[in-house]
Amino acid sequence: LSEVTPVATSDLKYAFLEVVEVFSVLHGADRLLRVVLDEGVSCCYTGEDTTVLKGIPSSLLGATLFLLAGTSDQHNSSGAYTVLTPGGVDATAYALDVMDPYNKYG
Repeated sequence: LSEVTPVATSDLKYAFLEVVEVFSVLHGADRLLRVVLDEGVSCCYTGEDTTVLKGIPSSLLGATLFLLAGTSDQHNSSGAYTVLTPGGVDATAYALDVMDPYNKYG
C-alpha cells in the first residue's frame, strides 16, 4: 500500500464497498449462470438457446437473471427455484412467465 495522506474533516470523501453475495439462487443441483436482464437475452438456458426474452418491463431491465446451464434437452421437466437471503436482508424476486408456444410442459 502507498502512504496515506490525511485529509481535512471538511473534505468530501468516497468509500468503495464491494458486495460479494446478498442472496443465493438454487435450482436443485443444477448449475446456474447469472446474467443481466435485457431485451434479447437468452430465455432460459446457457447453451444454444435461440429463444430470447422480449417485452421486458422497463422496471426489470438491468436486474439479475439466472439461466440454467446446458440446453432444454438436458432439462426436460419443470423445476423450482429457491432464493436464500441472510437474516435481515430484504430481496425482491420477480418471476418471469415465459410462454411456451409448443406446450412442452403442459
